[in-house]
Amino acid sequence: MLWSYEIDGKVSISSDGSYIASVSGGYSSEDHRPGKVCLFDREGELLWSYEIYCDEFAYASGVSTSSDGSYIAAGFDSWRDDAGHIYLFNREGELLWSYETAARVSISSDGSYIASGSVRSGDGKVCLFDREGELLWSYRADDLVREVSISPDGSYIAAESKYSKFYLFGDLERHSFSAIGEAKKVVESERMEGFNMDEAETLLSNAEDAFDTGNYVKASELANAAKDRGESIPNEASAAENAIAEVESAIHQEESKGFNPVEAESLLSQAEEAFSTGEYIKASELADKAKDHALDIDQDGVSNDADFAPTINNYLIYAGAAILLVVLVIAIITGLKAIQRFKLERERNEERRRERLRQEAEERRRMIQKIIDKIKEVT
Repeated sequence: MLWSYEIDGKVSISSDGSYIASVSGGYSSEDHRPGKVCLFDREGELLWSYEIYCDEFAYASGVSTSSDGSYIAAGFDSWRDDAGHIYLFNREGELLWSYETAARVSISSDGSYIASGSVRSGDGKVCLFDREGELLWSYRADDLVREVSISPDGSYIAAESKYSKFYLFGDLERHSFSAIGEAKKVVESERMEGFNMDEAETLLSNAEDAFDTGNYVKASELANAAKDRGESIPNEASAAENAIAEVESAIHQEESKGFNPVEAESLLSQAEEAFSTGEYIKASELADKAKDHALDIDQDGVSNDADFAPTINNYLIYAGAAILLVVLVIAIITGLKAIQRFKLERERNEERRRERLRQEAEERRRMIQKIIDKIKEVT
């Protein structure tokens, strides 16, 4: 035996045996000593101790060290419903954070993840925290969790409940919950800045629903989409704001030249309304359209300055000229056809007149011939 130390609680040793952590105190001690977290080196020297307040219902429930002793997770539980905490310390004995939950504890090799299991009857929970104390996810077991263990890289968490039910939580679950947490931070931060996060919040809500039903792949996808949307919305808002400022300047400039861009002002008003309701893309589109109308009032593709008739669409002028030309051509063609018809009709009338004269002459000739024939008969 190398050395011994009197405690009444739990112990954990680092992977290389360089550090030994302990938790003790609480109601399980005969003299009800205060809760205490201690760290020893391999030679048995007490490097530091940290006192934890424990009432008559509290007790030391678990301790776990990272592989090199850089981080120590300790748990204290209580028979009271409003007590029980886990604590994370660094190797120097500094308390990094604490979280209110009754707990068995287990820490990953590098101290990045801390798993806890609630030992409170009727409120069994398995929780996973990151090194900063952020709750990544929690799962309600069927009863108190008596043991919990995390894999060295934090990818898997195993837990065992009072009724000997075994749970294994995998990497997808941890990462999907982490993705949801990151998305929440982005969405909440941008919401606090005054941006409309409705679209991102809808994606986030769908991600949480997918997580609750165990669809961790979909939950991760939706959470990442929510985060991306949350990060892109401020850029869209900034672009819309700049577009609105540009069209305001353009309208003022054109008005100073004597133009009256009424349609541009109407579109600008619509853009400002869309911006106020958080429809940033729509606001940008309306602002761009308003600027176009301000610089080219009649929308004929020619700027107001270069347009000989800035309030009349040149296409209408060109179209009018083209129509007039077409009408003129049609009139000429119609006139020529009318002249041709007139000539044909006149020729037909002349032909009919000549035919009538010929017939009349023929009729006179026949009458004369009849008279001559009668005379011959008499003589």
